[in-house]
Amino acid sequence: MSDAVPTSDGRRESDGSGVFVSYRRVDVEPTVVVYSWLTERFGRDAVFWDAEDIAASAPWASEIRESVRAASALVVVIGKGWAELKDANGNVRLLQPRDWVRQEIELALELDLPIVPVVAPGADIPDVNSLPDTIAPLLDRQAVLMKEMKARRQLLKLLETYVPVVSDERSEEVNLDRLAWLLERQVQRLQTRAVELVQEGRTDRARYELEEGVQLLLELVALMPMSLRISGQLGYLYATLESQHRDAGDAEGAEKYLGLAEAVFTDLIDKANGLLSEHDDLSTTELARDLEALASSVNGYGGVQLKRGQIDEAIATYNVVVRMAPGYGYAWHDLIAALLTEARDHELRVDEIVTALDALKEVGPGHPGIGKRKLADMERRVGDAVAAAAHRSITERKYQRAIGFCDSYVDTIGPDRYVLGMRAWAHDLSGDHLNALADYDTIIDESPSDPGFRIARAGTRLALDHPAGALEDTTAAMRMRPLPDQGYRTHIEALRRLGRTDEAEEFVARATADGRIASDPRSSP
Repeated sequence: MSDAVPTSDGRRESDGSGVFVSYRRVDVEPTVVVYSWLTERFGRDAVFWDAEDIAASAPWASEIRESVRAASALVVVIGKGWAELKDANGNVRLLQPRDWVRQEIELALELDLPIVPVVAPGADIPDVNSLPDTIAPLLDRQAVLMKEMKARRQLLKLLETYVPVVSDERSEEVNLDRLAWLLERQVQRLQTRAVELVQEGRTDRARYELEEGVQLLLELVALMPMSLRISGQLGYLYATLESQHRDAGDAEGAEKYLGLAEAVFTDLIDKANGLLSEHDDLSTTELARDLEALASSVNGYGGVQLKRGQIDEAIATYNVVVRMAPGYGYAWHDLIAALLTEARDHELRVDEIVTALDALKEVGPGHPGIGKRKLADMERRVGDAVAAAAHRSITERKYQRAIGFCDSYVDTIGPDRYVLGMRAWAHDLSGDHLNALADYDTIIDESPSDPGFRIARAGTRLALDHPAGALEDTTAAMRMRPLPDQGYRTHIEALRRLGRTDEAEEFVARATADGRIASDPRSSP
């Protein structure tokens, strides 16, 4: 630890060695995020926080005081209830002269250090009346709100005047990849186990498992603060904690962790957009090794946005991921899911969702959880959504628009009977009976036992003046189930056009008596 230089008035001015991070233990989660931001910009050697920087043999109080004196700026992490937190005796900590957070701020004010309050998600800037007079000037400093997308950039900009920025190269190269990988795998195991425990109703045990995961990630951040892989894992862990708290009915805790996840992922998507503005193909850059890790992390931000109901923003995020790493199947999957969610209340982006499905079918196999069954289900869901979009256009008499939707799906993915059925219907209504017939033929070749499509083709065949074919279809459909009113009318008209008038009249009498039709149809459907 370097010594600070005494001034003429007895104060000790900073030697510009870095940033001191002041925080409460209960606010360790947002502090990890802040620490990651700072170490990436200024280097590990320039950032002090007592989770890792005090040697086991060092006198703790002395070490902290000297670290504040040696710093060139102080960052104060303010979590929920920061000013009201009480000790074991029920006393408000900040009101105790020996409280360490209070002493750190008092010393920084005495040294006239630049101070930046950082307000964690779910927390508010304290009221001046809740602070002792000695640290009330803290509230005169410009605060950074972690819940805002610009938080990271704002914090770093405020500090860059006082703290030297490290070069693009890492300030130190520590070959700990193997250890970090092992710890990361352990965190993933804990996340999986916690989800299982929540599903079993054992929320207390799940909370314990996830807190252990947080502690492991603290160690990871200490070892490899620049790792995109670890930053992404941190965001996912916070997102899992959010789900765990929400499932347990703790809305306040859920919102806290959702905000933390958002803070991590916002930072990562900012980096991703910056990289994409400079490179068309990130696989050719120095980030190639961590490309999937970065894609995974940014993809996680899309999940956070969906939880907040920000569907448009989530879709934009997933599109960033697939541009960055086209082979990352989970992003294509999540993009499709987001587009389907949007389509519940808005028009389906047909071309975009079809392109995403085509990509998922190509790169998805091999990703755990994206097997043949998942792909088939996704293809069915997208096909249903395209058919529904075409149906809406047909009801609005926008037949060519409906045909275009169906063309996009069929030409890219392949024939789907409901999509083909909508296209055939639109062709019929627009007067293009030959193309309608071709679509019905394709459907019935694949699904000969579906009476609905046979009845529809019968109507098309009548429109093309092919009553024998129409009668063949209605007769086949009747063997499968009773005809609907339109089917009976088509059947009767086909008999009449074939000159089988007696059969037609007999059929009318029987169908009318059975209540199948209300009256004798005298014109073509």
